[in-house]
Amino acid sequence: MKCLVFVACVLGATVSPIAKVVELLNGLQAKIVAEGENAQKLYEEFTSYCDDQSTELIHAIKTGKAEAERQSATIAHATAKIQEAEAEIEDLAGQAATNGQDLKAATEIRTAEKKTFDAADADLAQTVDMIRRAVSIIEKEMNKGSFIQASSMSGITSALQALLDSNIVNSVNKAKVQALLQSNTDMDDLAPAGAPAPDAYASHSGGIVSTLEDMMEKAAAQRADGQKAEMIAQHNFELLEQNLKDQIANQEKQLKATKKNKAENEEKKSVAEGDLATTQKGLAEDKKSLHDLQENCMVKATAYDVEKEERAGELTALATATKILQETTGAASERAYSFLQLKASTRVTVHMHEVKDRMLALVQRLTSADGSAELAQLLVRIKTTMGQAELDGEDPFAKVKGLISDMIEKLVADAAKEASHKAFCDEEMSETKAKKEDKEDELDTLSTKIDQATSKIAKLKEEVATLEAELAEIAKVQAEADKLRVNEKAAWASAKSDFSQGLEGIRAALNVLRDYYASDEALLQQPTGHAKATGASTGIIGMLEVIESDFSKMLAEGAATEDQAQKEYDTLSQDNEVATAEKTIAAEYKTKDSKETAARLAGLQDDKGVAQKEFSAIMEYWEKLQPMCVAKPEPYAERKKRREAEIAGLKEALQILENESAPAFLQIRRA
Repeated sequence: MKCLVFVACVLGATVSPIAKVVELLNGLQAKIVAEGENAQKLYEEFTSYCDDQSTELIHAIKTGKAEAERQSATIAHATAKIQEAEAEIEDLAGQAATNGQDLKAATEIRTAEKKTFDAADADLAQTVDMIRRAVSIIEKEMNKGSFIQASSMSGITSALQALLDSNIVNSVNKAKVQALLQSNTDMDDLAPAGAPAPDAYASHSGGIVSTLEDMMEKAAAQRADGQKAEMIAQHNFELLEQNLKDQIANQEKQLKATKKNKAENEEKKSVAEGDLATTQKGLAEDKKSLHDLQENCMVKATAYDVEKEERAGELTALATATKILQETTGAASERAYSFLQLKASTRVTVHMHEVKDRMLALVQRLTSADGSAELAQLLVRIKTTMGQAELDGEDPFAKVKGLISDMIEKLVADAAKEASHKAFCDEEMSETKAKKEDKEDELDTLSTKIDQATSKIAKLKEEVATLEAELAEIAKVQAEADKLRVNEKAAWASAKSDFSQGLEGIRAALNVLRDYYASDEALLQQPTGHAKATGASTGIIGMLEVIESDFSKMLAEGAATEDQAQKEYDTLSQDNEVATAEKTIAAEYKTKDSKETAARLAGLQDDKGVAQKEFSAIMEYWEKLQPMCVAKPEPYAERKKRREAEIAGLKEALQILENESAPAFLQIRRA
């Protein structure tokens, strides 16, 4: 304690240790408060970052969900179209296979019928030919005159026998030929007794010729009927064949188109599934990022709250300790650290001139070392003061110590002031630079986001315009298809009416002709005054039947074409309806996304405007700091080093005076 009192007295201290402790406590509180303010600022910036990132991620998640829903709808629609196409492919393949089998069976039947017809027609042709030759022989024998030779009768009998032996005459005609042969044999039996009368022979031969001609006419008519039936059957087969081939070709065409449609929907589904997987992956990443961000922000917030509470507790403890020291130690401090007046009776034992010289030499060296004007003035004042003190009989070192102490205090104050200014500059320059860089980063980020939003809006508008153009094109195509379908339907209705009316007329004419010529068929064998044009009517009826078949074919083909056109129209309308719905939904979604992005863009532009103003203020303050903290002729480190050397030298001079001179309170008398 005595040592402490002695040091305090010698150094002339004016602040007690208790006061110094209180000062240190107050400084520590100020430092903690500053740290709290800085932590508050950083926390607010971090909170703003959390809010911005959360908003952006939430928007991205919302957009991703909408995109995933749209892609899922596309996949579901494509799947339904694929299933529909598969069912249609199976149905068309079955129909084509059935029609192919029907065509094959009809071809086989037609081939068999044609073979049968060819055989029958050849037999009938041979029959007609043999009958014609038989008639020719008989007529030739009849034309030989009234002398009937046995050889003539034998020739007729041979001709009839040859006709009877052939396989081409049916049973009815064989019976007739057998009867003729029998009658001719009877005529031959009369030959030994005498030749028959010419009239009887002529009558008998004429009956044979008439019978054979009747057989020949009927065989020719049968052949004509067979040929007509074959022509109709061939025509009907050709109609059936053409109809089946048309159906098969149409079904194969539909099958090809359906397979193409299925492949397109499979490709669309595959693309949508790939896009959906990408969207879901991005959505999962965004959700994870949002969760991690919220968790990190929550951890930071909790840590900040804990730190804030701890800082508040520390400030409370420091304030409590300060209050206790100030309220309870005043009297004791005053008693313990009051300055004592010490008495001494000793005289100066050192050589004053030696001390004076040593002190002056030290100050002189300091003045010469750095060329300080203040030290030069101090040196002059010391010399003057010491000279005047010696003349006045006063202690010369008392005032000199005061001058040196004042100079030390001034230099310390200047150093503290400059150090404070340096700390201020360092802190302000660092903080301002950090703020400037943060604002630059923020402006860059906002500019990037604005550019991205602007680009996205432009792209969305372009996509919406494309979708609207496609919708307009679909509407145009549908309108043209509607108009074409109405025209085709009207044209078919008119054509159907004409064909139906013509077909009814053809059938009515056929009924009239068939009824007329068929009703008197039995009378054809009897001579009448008028012979009906049976042969010509057969050709006319045949032609009418062909025309009837053509009209029926055209009516059937027209109906099939109309059904196909209606089916194609229905398919096109359904596809257009689905495409219109998809593109309308896509356009609405992109329009909504564009509006949301535009609103976000407006917010980003407002944020950029605010950030730009803040950046301008920071830059203005930054420019003000430059001349204060940067543009110095002498670096602070050199100035500090020089000033520390001056202070150290002056303290050494003061120490010389303190150690070598008499106490300050001793009065020096002149000898």
